[in-house]
Amino acid sequence: MTFSADNSGWDARLAEVVAFVESCGRLPGVNRLSSQHERRLARWVYVQRQHARRELISPSRRRSLDRALPAWIGSGGSAPATRVRRPLPNPQDEPPGI
Repeated sequence: MTFSADNSGWDARLAEVVAFVESCGRLPGVNRLSSQHERRLARWVYVQRQHARRELISPSRRRSLDRALPAWIGSGGSAPATRVRRPLPNPQDEPPGI
């Protein structure tokens, strides 16, 4: 994959995501209350993660993301940050008489 020598569009989108994080205190996400703008930013971050996993992102773009958005890639640098889900209780595991 080749990268455009003109990074102005990419840099502008990064700046939008940084502004969103500064304003909202979190990375953009997709849920039923998300605005179209937030969804577009969330999609952009998702695509950057996919490119990083497949080693399709340029080193300079990776450094820019790492500097501007330290949590963009998630924990361990290999997966996006996700909410930890606790397993549902199994009724068979409960002690008898409860």
